[in-house]
Parts: sequence; structure tokens; C-alpha cells
Amino acid sequence: MNDKTEELMKLVDAAAQEDVVKADEDLYAAMVKAYKDLSEDKNIVSVSGKLSSQVNRYLLTHQYKAPKSVVELGQKLQKPIADRWGHVNPTNLG
Repeated sequence: MNDKTEELMKLVDAAAQEDVVKADEDLYAAMVKAYKDLSEDKNIVSVSGKLSSQVNRYLLTHQYKAPKSVVELGQKLQKPIADRWGHVNPTNLG
């Protein structure tokens, strides 16, 4: 397990401890699964992508009102995905 995986696991654990996360069954289950997958050294990009969609859903449906740990996790999840697929350059979209 590398430092990036360990750091992500700490962020997932911190966010999963929040009462609002525990109250959202889908989000909590996604965090538990992500933590388990990371602890088993599964692909960090794949795990990040799956968890990112759940965190983004939560943030959108709650008007971006979330504990700091959830917001930080959402931001951190974008890094492995961007590193793998590259950053979107808006000037290349048109």
C-alpha cells in the first residue's frame, strides 16, 4: 500500500464518521466499500471513480452543504481520476 492510498483511506474514514454520512445509507455503504477495497490494494483510480460519483451525488442533492471532511474527500477523489484521464481543458471542447 502506498502513501496516496493510505492518505485516501484516512479521508474516507474521517468522512464516514460524520453523522450525515451515516444517515445516508448509499453514501455510507460506498465509503465502507471504498475503504475495504483500498485496504485490499484494489486500483485506486477505479475505487476513487466509484466513490466520487456517490460523494458528488450527495453534494448535489444537499446543495453542497456537507461537513468539511466530505468536501475534502470529494476534492481529493478528483486527483487520481484527473491523473489517469487528464484534466479537461475547456478550450478543447468547442
